[in-house]
Amino acid sequence: MGSAPRLNGRHGGMTWTKPAAGTGAHPPAGGRRARAGVGAGEPAGGPRRAARVPAFQLYGEAVRPAVARFVHAERIRARAPVHGWRIEPHRHPDLSQAFLVTRGGGVLEIEGDSRCFSAPWLLWMPSGLVHGFRFEPGTEGHVLTVADDFLAAVVTGESRADLAGTLAAPAAAVLSGEAARPADVERSFREIRDALGFEEAGARVAVEAHLKLILVALARAAGPGGGAATEEGRASAVFRAFRRLVEARFQEQWPVARYAAELGLTVDRLHDLSVRAAGMPPRMVIQTRVFLEAQRALLYTTLSVSEIAYDLGFRDPAYFSRVFKQHSGRSPAAFRAARGR
Repeated sequence: MGSAPRLNGRHGGMTWTKPAAGTGAHPPAGGRRARAGVGAGEPAGGPRRAARVPAFQLYGEAVRPAVARFVHAERIRARAPVHGWRIEPHRHPDLSQAFLVTRGGGVLEIEGDSRCFSAPWLLWMPSGLVHGFRFEPGTEGHVLTVADDFLAAVVTGESRADLAGTLAAPAAAVLSGEAARPADVERSFREIRDALGFEEAGARVAVEAHLKLILVALARAAGPGGGAATEEGRASAVFRAFRRLVEARFQEQWPVARYAAELGLTVDRLHDLSVRAAGMPPRMVIQTRVFLEAQRALLYTTLSVSEIAYDLGFRDPAYFSRVFKQHSGRSPAAFRAARGR
């Protein structure tokens, strides 16, 4: 299946793409973006277990060079039925997503763990996490995808401090009862989709405003923990910078001192921030990320244990196996076998 032609446009610093007329890019009620076809050599039912955890821009589309302030909105039915209502585990390196399920339900998988969901349901998925869905056929709802740089530009200052807990990790909530205002949340998703579809004055402002409303609704529905004092917000921002650096460099086996130097911090200051924000020292944050990647590779790829070890910067696969067992409680081979992979 070939890729549909793409028409790129910019409006007020925001980038979007619109389906070209007559391309058949989406079903008539689909998203505000032409869907690229399934990648070459990919099975018709969607991507299966591959040599690496798939990374996409949008699901089924190859990762391209980062597009500044990328924003995309579509309905669940625009993409899920094409893949048999099954979205295989994958990740988006620099894109975060919000999902609203208005009818139906299914099973969500995040980093190897599964949980059931049913409408009305709201989910926030930060960038970089491996996730997938098995939707019930006929499930309805919306998907909003935003680049991390757009998110950082929109949610700033005290707003970022207030929403730090919501943005940092996956968050889900059932929008039950009048207080949750599910109709208002869906209206925000629709307004964003409409704003992206037309080059009108104020489109960027409308998208920013409704994105904030969606995040506020999620923070309220998910319960306490989303708010933070200003000082906590600043500490959280520094820790997030550390996490981003870990994400970029964890395969290079950097020592903690180098991370601290790159962030302009002392080792003791980084230790204090890490323990305060994550309940663990920086060394454990780095190790946790390394072994998360190892677990991903064992679960979702066909790489051998030795290949995984070398990919993660270990010179000795036997040493990698020993420390993996110390961290996870079982050897890499036993971990893979226990998950039926």
